[in-house]
Amino acid sequence: MDPKENDSYSFKVVENKEREKKRLLVLIVASLIGAVNGQSYAYGVEQSDLLKLYAHSRIINYEQFRCFDALITRESHWNVKAISPSGNHFGLGQMKNTNYKKLDGFTMVDWSIRYITKRYGSMCNAWRFFKAKGYH
Repeated sequence: MDPKENDSYSFKVVENKEREKKRLLVLIVASLIGAVNGQSYAYGVEQSDLLKLYAHSRIINYEQFRCFDALITRESHWNVKAISPSGNHFGLGQMKNTNYKKLDGFTMVDWSIRYITKRYGSMCNAWRFFKAKGYH
C-alpha cells in the first residue's frame, strides 16, 4: 500500500522502514570494512563469519558450500594465519605456496575455490577425497 500524501502515519511507517534498511546496510558495510582492516565493529561478528559469507557468495549451491565449509573447517578452522604442524602449509586452505600465506582471507577463499575446482571439479568431490585420504 502506497502512502497517501495526506496520510502522515503511512508516510512515517515507510520512512521508518527505509531508515531501518539504511541502518542495516551501514552495519554490514562497517563490519566488512572492519574485517578488511582487521577490526570488528560489530560485537559477535568474527572474521571467520565474514569469510564464510564471502565464500557462500562465491559458491551459490548450498551443498557445495557446506562441503567447502567442512573442508576449510577441518584444515584451518577458518584461521587465515593457520600453519600446519610441519610448517609447510599455510592459511585457510593449507596451501604450500608461500605467496598464499601473504594474502588476505578473502583472496585465500578465492584461491582455495579456484584450486579445488581445478583439481577436483567440485567442493564435494574435494571433501570426499579428503575424508578418504586425509588430505586434499
